[in-house]
Amino acid sequence: MEQAKTFDPDETLPLDGGDEPQHKIGESKRLLSLLNHNNVDEPTSASLLSHLAFLREGGWDDTSYQLVLKSFRLALTGGMESTLAKRMLTDGILPMASASPPSTYADDAASDSSVWIGKIVRCVVNELLSASFQNADSDPSDETMDTTNASNINEGIKILLPTFLHRIDYDEACQTISSIGDAALEGRESIDDTIDKFCGYKGYKSHPHVTAGLLSAIKEFDNLSNNSSGRISKRRVWQTKKSNYGGQDYTFEYVDRPTCLVKMAISALNALALSKEPDALPPLVYQLAIFPMGLVHGDSKVKVKGENEKQRGMRLRKLVLEGIAVALEHGSLGGSHATNGRNAVVVQGSNNAKNDEWKWSRYTSLAHMGTCLRMDPEMSKAVLAMLGGEVSAQDSSGNVAPFRYQRLTPFKLAMGLSMASSVPRMRQSALGCVKDLILEEETIRIRSGLGRDGKKVGFGKPWMLCLVRCLEKVSSGDANAWKDFQLENEDGHIGHALKCLVMVAKFAESSEAGGGSSISAGSASMILQSLVTLGFLLIDCVKKDETSSKGDIQASTLLSPTLDLSFLTGSAGSSLEDTSATHATACTGRMLLCYLFYQSAAAASHFMMSSLSRGSYEGGTSICRLILKSSIDKLCAMAPNALEFGKVLTDLLQFSPVCLKSIVQDLEADCDGLDDRQRGEVISLAMAAHHIPMLIDTLANVPGGGMVPSVATQAVIPAIANLLHLQASAESLRPGLAGYLWKKNDVIDHVDHCYLLSKKSLFCIDEDKRSCAAKMLVSMIGTAVIASSSGNKRTVSKWAHSIDEMKSSLRRCLTQHQQSVRMEAYSSLMASLPDSTSSSAASQTQESVSPKSTSSIASRSPTLFLGHTTQSLIPPAAREGLSNLICNILQNQLERYVNTPPEEIQDKKARQQRGNAFGSQLSQMADVEQTQESESNPLRFEMFISTRSTQAEAQGKAKKKSTLLDEALSRINEPLGFLIACCSVASSGARSGDSDITDDRNHQAELRDSIKSLRRRMVACNDIEQYLKWLKSNKNIFEHTNNAKRKQEMAISKLATLVSVAVAAEALLGTCGENHDDGFIVESSSDEEVESLFNIRHDAVTRASEIMSSFVNSIPKKKLKERDANSTSTSSKKKATKRSNGDNDDMDTEENSLTTTTEMNRTVQAKNKKLLEAAINNISPALPLEFLASSLRKFGAKVESQINDSNEDSDDEEGESAITKRLASCMIFRRFLVTKSVLLVGGGLKVVKVGCPFAPIDGNALVASSLALGQILFAEFCAHSYHLDRTSISPDDSIHEMALTQLTLRGFTICVARMASNIAHNMPRSERVKAILEMSKIAASNAAPSSKDSWEYYDQLNVDDSLHKNTPAEELTLKKALLPFVSHTSSSRVCLYEELLSQTMHCEAMEVANLVLTASSVLTDANLKEQFGVLLLNCNNTRDGEKIGVLGLDFGEDASDVTRLSSTIDIGFRLTNGLDGDTHAPLPPRFIGQFRGDAEERLRLSRLKVGLSTTNIENWPEGHRDRLREELTAHGGCGMGIVQKISWALTVKLGFNEEFGNTFGPNSPSKKELKLPCIKALSADTPNFNRETVEISHAIVDSIENGLGSADFITLKLIPNLIGKALPLCQRFVACSLLTISKVICSSAPSANSVDTNGTYASSLLKNAKRLYSNLARLVLSYSSNPKAMSCIETKALLEFMATTLQPRIAVLLLVLQGKQQTSEGKYLAESKIESHGRVASQLVFEKEKLDNALLKMGATLKQAGLTEECEWLGKHVVSSADREFSIKNVEQAKEREAPKQKKTAGSKRKVKKESDEKKKKVKKEEESSEADDASQENSDGSDEESEEAAATCEVVDSEMEDAESQDEQEDEEEEMDEDDGSDEEAEFGD
Repeated sequence: MEQAKTFDPDETLPLDGGDEPQHKIGESKRLLSLLNHNNVDEPTSASLLSHLAFLREGGWDDTSYQLVLKSFRLALTGGMESTLAKRMLTDGILPMASASPPSTYADDAASDSSVWIGKIVRCVVNELLSASFQNADSDPSDETMDTTNASNINEGIKILLPTFLHRIDYDEACQTISSIGDAALEGRESIDDTIDKFCGYKGYKSHPHVTAGLLSAIKEFDNLSNNSSGRISKRRVWQTKKSNYGGQDYTFEYVDRPTCLVKMAISALNALALSKEPDALPPLVYQLAIFPMGLVHGDSKVKVKGENEKQRGMRLRKLVLEGIAVALEHGSLGGSHATNGRNAVVVQGSNNAKNDEWKWSRYTSLAHMGTCLRMDPEMSKAVLAMLGGEVSAQDSSGNVAPFRYQRLTPFKLAMGLSMASSVPRMRQSALGCVKDLILEEETIRIRSGLGRDGKKVGFGKPWMLCLVRCLEKVSSGDANAWKDFQLENEDGHIGHALKCLVMVAKFAESSEAGGGSSISAGSASMILQSLVTLGFLLIDCVKKDETSSKGDIQASTLLSPTLDLSFLTGSAGSSLEDTSATHATACTGRMLLCYLFYQSAAAASHFMMSSLSRGSYEGGTSICRLILKSSIDKLCAMAPNALEFGKVLTDLLQFSPVCLKSIVQDLEADCDGLDDRQRGEVISLAMAAHHIPMLIDTLANVPGGGMVPSVATQAVIPAIANLLHLQASAESLRPGLAGYLWKKNDVIDHVDHCYLLSKKSLFCIDEDKRSCAAKMLVSMIGTAVIASSSGNKRTVSKWAHSIDEMKSSLRRCLTQHQQSVRMEAYSSLMASLPDSTSSSAASQTQESVSPKSTSSIASRSPTLFLGHTTQSLIPPAAREGLSNLICNILQNQLERYVNTPPEEIQDKKARQQRGNAFGSQLSQMADVEQTQESESNPLRFEMFISTRSTQAEAQGKAKKKSTLLDEALSRINEPLGFLIACCSVASSGARSGDSDITDDRNHQAELRDSIKSLRRRMVACNDIEQYLKWLKSNKNIFEHTNNAKRKQEMAISKLATLVSVAVAAEALLGTCGENHDDGFIVESSSDEEVESLFNIRHDAVTRASEIMSSFVNSIPKKKLKERDANSTSTSSKKKATKRSNGDNDDMDTEENSLTTTTEMNRTVQAKNKKLLEAAINNISPALPLEFLASSLRKFGAKVESQINDSNEDSDDEEGESAITKRLASCMIFRRFLVTKSVLLVGGGLKVVKVGCPFAPIDGNALVASSLALGQILFAEFCAHSYHLDRTSISPDDSIHEMALTQLTLRGFTICVARMASNIAHNMPRSERVKAILEMSKIAASNAAPSSKDSWEYYDQLNVDDSLHKNTPAEELTLKKALLPFVSHTSSSRVCLYEELLSQTMHCEAMEVANLVLTASSVLTDANLKEQFGVLLLNCNNTRDGEKIGVLGLDFGEDASDVTRLSSTIDIGFRLTNGLDGDTHAPLPPRFIGQFRGDAEERLRLSRLKVGLSTTNIENWPEGHRDRLREELTAHGGCGMGIVQKISWALTVKLGFNEEFGNTFGPNSPSKKELKLPCIKALSADTPNFNRETVEISHAIVDSIENGLGSADFITLKLIPNLIGKALPLCQRFVACSLLTISKVICSSAPSANSVDTNGTYASSLLKNAKRLYSNLARLVLSYSSNPKAMSCIETKALLEFMATTLQPRIAVLLLVLQGKQQTSEGKYLAESKIESHGRVASQLVFEKEKLDNALLKMGATLKQAGLTEECEWLGKHVVSSADREFSIKNVEQAKEREAPKQKKTAGSKRKVKKESDEKKKKVKKEEESSEADDASQENSDGSDEESEEAAATCEVVDSEMEDAESQDEQEDEEEEMDEDDGSDEEAEFGD
């Protein structure tokens, strides 16, 4: 068959005359002439369209061809009107592509028309290509196209390009036009070349304005290719047909044009973002979003390497989302263009109009995104991946943030929230992704040792923090980033995720303001609602409320023999947000909700609108209502985390947007028109105006059981009280608000509502509900008093009745309810008491303010910001009334428990006369003078001590047995100590002589006089037996017929009475010597009262301890006979006889039965006395600071030294001097003062303070207290140290308390710890610590003049600071201040720590070490802290010769054998943060190179910069230094730190088994290089030698576990999410950490068997080795993504050390532990302990198998990557299974032991079966015989079993590479249960 003829569209075609009329040919010329003259009107366009329709049928010539092109160009370039142009394209040009192509190649008219049309189609496509594309080297931001042309070109592309491209593709496929290889058409482009250009495949870049149309056209063209789906992803490849007919055929190959097109579109989007036309962004965003949907590869024959259809679609979607997010986050948003999320900022703009355009653009883009997400389910998955921080492989090579949360940007977050609103099924998933990011951020922060404020908590975690900061720096790509390396964040209180959340909230604020279009308002509203939901989801991270605050410290903790070191380092007193990631996440959620509430309330605030628009503010805003309603729903649902949601109310009232100034730029620019004061008032005014009824209604759930009472007490009631105080005080402080924002009668309505709810709760049985009601009553009374103080008589009379009713209810509450209820009432009363210091702020009155002028005069108005206190809301007129009311309530309550003194006849007549003259209400008894005070009991114990058992009788047998003291404490119903302290504090403003009874009564003066009278009467009644007389007349005690029960009840009542007396006397001690005119001064006239009150307290405690010690809870067999009430014969005679005996009554009989027992054991009495003191501390308030400080000065060390210097006999003196000398010489009194001082500054006691509830001292008051008491306590220590009987080495065995020297030094250490804590103060922490140390030295010099020379010697000592060149000057000064306490020199001078050690005062020396630890916590120089740790160890070295101590102590040679070296070692470990000081940090060379000096100096300075210490070689013995230098230079290391040195020294001291000899190589260190004098001095003859070695081993294990914990977190959480440059750096860090851990395990393993008797230490080391193998396996597998990084120095050193040293030593330790059957005493180990050791060994071997499997896999990966040498090197480090020598001796018993245990039934009891010795021996012989029989079988089948086990293990390892953490926890619990020292007996437990 003849080959078909081809046509060239560019050659001249013959004219087509035919039968067509000649005028049609002339019509083309006419129309072309009109078009050339731009004369295009409607008639011309109609003619042109008619003529174009004719041309589609034929009649083509060159003129017609030019006419069509001219028409197209005019329509494209704007030569026609838009309507005519669009009609020309759709009706004139577009139909030409639909003309049928020729089926044959004959020369006829049809073929000529088709060729002409084909030529037209080609030319139109070329015109569109040239019009919409620019050169490859042109600037993408070049503006060469105006808006009109862009619109026309877009229309032309959308209308013509898809159809025309399809026509060209069809013609080429049918070979209508010549193929590429045809010689006649050589150089002509094919359709694939054209598509390449349109897709940007050849480097072409489209104009940004036409890219949207181009995307739409290309996608439509792909859809038109029905017979060739996925056409844009294919390239046609021509080839000659292998047939007889010849011709050409084609196939397709894959071309990734969609990716190029998407990248070109993203580039255009970025160019549009940089331009000033934001209107062009939404169309392009929409086209980009829908482009990947439905896009396919095409035929199944088209293969894409490494990517399938679904993966490519997901990759394109992720690429689209990243591009959109980056473009819309561009520089015009207010900040720089950031792809990693670090520098992204909120949508801001300087021009408001342009800012509105950008907002509309972004809102519309988000709306388009929501539409696309609803259409494309795969796009939702891509959004989730983007929110989760996933980065494509193309972006991973760039500068990407290392952590997922740092990759979050505000617009990414906005896209995710938009998806959450648009696609309901993805809502929880999207919000969950954001929650995970915030949780990750908080977890990394806590793991780095930083608090919420960005500062370290305690000593922090420097190595982990260094890793995090290095990953951030290396990922930034900035070469200068290492120069400004900072560990702590300046704005650390605001996290990255919170910044993004606030920015998005600020971006979406227009919906609440009512501005913007409907699209923007709808999108913003959905975003805000999603943010609210996210906020509550973050709060819900805390699943259960904490029952007690972590910062609460018990008094027993402060007075324990060994103080918890976590308390000293600051971690114990830190808040939950600083140490718990979930609580920190919840805090972020509350902060977000507070800002959303503020933003919504501010938009509708009266500050922002006139009075005419008040109607729009009615009811608040929807967001505010949504936040409060959602929070209340959680509160009233009895949720376990209800308190966390209740904190939303508290945070709302304390929130001020000023803390977010760095984020929200409008606050700095004052764009909102509000100042800082008004911003603080927005939330409180909004809640007070509209949301109080909603909050009050929630209290109805308290009596009903719907709300936890603690939530109401801690959150809801304080919020309601503050808001009601605001409403009540607004009429006085800001009269313009009352009647405008709320009605004037709203306050009384709200108070009545709350009062009714509180009365309902008072009748509940639950004590917590009653406490809640008491708190509400006090709050309502305060509100009523404030509201009635406006000066209006009508208002006063209206409130008077309500106040009286609430007072009566409160009085009933204080008299009838439990102690906890009264405590809550007293605490609320003190919190409501006005503070005189804040009266000046509230005394400023303001005239009536109109709402319109509020903002203009805001600076002059009193603030209504409800922050931490509401004292400023109390008007001056209400302060006096409220104070008098509270004083009246307290006085009435106090007088209820005070006996009326006896009244003389003349006094009675005088009282009656006063009553007749002034009224019966003022008829009172005159105050009795001190000399006339009666010696009778002043207290009515029967009013607050119950003589009936408070234990519930209904509990029966299930009742828990309580001790005698517990029962006595439960009988006390009144917190008398707190009541007296409240009365004293409340009356502090009164003056003496103000108590004259007038019409205007001064209740403060009356209350002061009542306190004075009670104190004088207790001083007069100094006989302790007088306080017990009330029990004689108590009938409840004598109604018991059982003698034992009666004795017990009598003892309990006496204990309750004596404890109450001690508490009252202690509370009254704090009121002695008050002088409110000139401050608090201990007056000489009150010294006698101080002495008497303390004697009463001491006698009460002593008497109570005697009762507890002598009481025997025995029940006599013989009972008392029942008495007949009707009989008068015998019984009456007996009664008369008893009464006639006088003193021989029933009371004396019972008392004699208690006191006439055998001699009491002093040890038991001392123990009971300690229990009593602890009980009294728990129910007593803290003594005032002024009393403690002045008493310690007046009766302390200085006065004692003056007494000792004088030769006067104190017994012959009387009066003031005698009392002072007696108190100064009374060590019991001074111990009492010191103990109360320790509890005050330590936070063990609650402080009673005006304007605050009962709570431990904090804030600036804590700093002032520590500074005042610290120096006095240290002076006391110095004075007591010269008395042997006051030290810990006292020869008096009768002392069962902490030595005075240790107690005073403990208090001084706590004061230093408080000064070093992170409290907001004007002075920095280091300066505060230095100040207290310097002042303490001066005080010590005055108290102990003999030590003055020593303090001056150290002050003048020159310190060598050559190693601390970069240390801040204030830290060097602090170091010098610490030298007297710890230093080690070759001179005869010794520091205080070494002096105490030389005198064997180890308890005091331990406190000095704690002091050094506390003071060092403020240092930032890690080398300085490490040096202090080494100095403490060196001070434990034995020294000969003369030693001159700081205090000059010399108690002879009587040494104590008990040492405390383990505590010093633990402190040394803490000073270097465990293994952080031993671990190398692979810092970049460019970072190390910026420091000057030799290699060692640069290493030291670079590690110091990142917060890590480097061992100072000169601090260690001379024999160690060569080895330390080698370690310092090995692998760029950091030397051996304290942990390694101690572990090696302990091994040398204890020795090791012979099996370990083969594990030491020729390069192993010698004993001379390892032994330490401090460990060597630890003699085996010391009584506590075993305990010390065990404690040292525990410290070593703790350091190892802390290091493994960091490694677990890195390998499990960080490394899987790292990409780019951060991944290899993190791998190197982990390798260094694991290498250090391996060294410590290897150094400890040889002596592990000698530390303890049951192998616990060895088992712990093996368990840590198992974790080490697990981490190493994960580390090795992480190299699969970057195999080349495995050849780094750190990883090779780790694997080399593991193969040569660690594995042999672990194998020997494993064998030694398995062979351990007996303890050192010859006892057999418990079977549970042996099983525990076996489990650890099997798990260790399994983890090693997993590690070997991981190494084999990595070797195969290296081989595939072409790294043959690395593969061979790695293969040598896989240990074969033959090296693991272990076997199962008895297979049957092993099977039985490993079989699952049968569950016991519910009613079965565990039975213990004891076996005899003969049976044990028989079983043992059977086991030995079975082992001998199985020996040959094991030898023959051993190889097969090992091969099968290895194969099975390899199969298991692939699926179980994750660490079994739950299994580890179970093992830990089992091992804790198995902690025993062995037993000779074996027991079996059956059902």
